[in-house]
Amino acid sequence: MQPLVECLDEQFAFLRNLIDSQCSEDTINKAICLYRKKDYKALILLLRKHRCCLLEGLHEKQSEIDCLDYLIYHLSKKCD
Repeated sequence: MQPLVECLDEQFAFLRNLIDSQCSEDTINKAICLYRKKDYKALILLLRKHRCCLLEGLHEKQSEIDCLDYLIYHLSKKCD
């Protein structure tokens, strides 16, 4: 059996990681419930779904950066 302090540290780290990865309150609640039930397969699916959402947002930001790079490039050519 795990000592209480280690168990609490692990649970705190788990919660901190969910918060740091910008999980919604609903996702955090679901994740904690699954974690407590030791339903790791369902928990992994939930976390992968959130990961996909984050990745989609990253791709959107990359597209915005590409648009700015295009404008900067063309404006720089006008300066030459």
